Parts: sequence; structure tokens; C-alpha cells
Amino acid sequence: MSVLPKEGDPHMAGVSDAMLGVVDGEVRRIIDECYAEARKLLRDNRDKLDSIVAELLAHETLDEAEVYAAAGIPREAVAQR
Repeated sequence: MSVLPKEGDPHMAGVSDAMLGVVDGEVRRIIDECYAEARKLLRDNRDKLDSIVAELLAHETLDEAEVYAAAGIPREAVAQR
């Protein structure tokens, strides 16, 4: 994955290929770390997700309060964060 402009971009004049590689590597590390954290959160909260899915299958749409109720999360706990 490359997030920086390609060769020939006037804004990148004087930036070495090595530095571009360092930046790309850091971006990849951050993305991989965030992806792993997101997967862990989904695994850790699978029961809540399944409860929300069941409610959606039964009612098709849910408002915010219904989602929190389905997940078993008190809305007050979220507001205090």
C-alpha cells in the first residue's frame, strides 16, 4: 500500500525512496494494528452483535435506544465516556 504521491509529484521533490518506504511501512503498521483491534472488539462483543442482528431480523429497523437495549448496554454508561 502506498499513501504518498507517485514519482514526479512536485510536492515530493527531495524525498528519497527510502523515506517513502519508511512512511509506507508506518502506514501499513498502523492499518494492521487498527484492523487487529477492530477484529478483537468484534470477537469480544459477538454476543451483542448477534442480539442486534436478531432484533433487526425481527423488526427491520431500530432506533438508537433499541440498539442499545438489544445489545444490553445502558445508554447512561455510553454517555459517561
